Amino acid sequence: MQAYSPALPVGTQHYYRSSFDAIRTIFRADGFRGLIRGIDAAILRTATGSSVQLPSYNWTKSNLVNHGILPADSHWTWLASSTVSGACVVRSLFHHFTGCSMSN
Repeated sequence: MQAYSPALPVGTQHYYRSSFDAIRTIFRADGFRGLIRGIDAAILRTATGSSVQLPSYNWTKSNLVNHGILPADSHWTWLASSTVSGACVVRSLFHHFTGCSMSN
């Protein structure tokens, strides 16, 4: 439902009236296997992203605070930590799923 766009279609487009309509339609067409198709890739992506995001956020925030660069309760600390964490996640997912190395 989120990816559906009549104005700018990308990939295969499916129109569902609601979440229940989507589940019912997919189950009727493909059965239980249709409902869980793609879940393995989603689990790998989420596990990889989370295993990098949380430690990199905590490491960045603690270093910014411990070195007196930013206070612990500042929006700038949260923004900087989140930015570094996001960059680490993108880097890890790019490397993990493409098999590429940034040094090549």
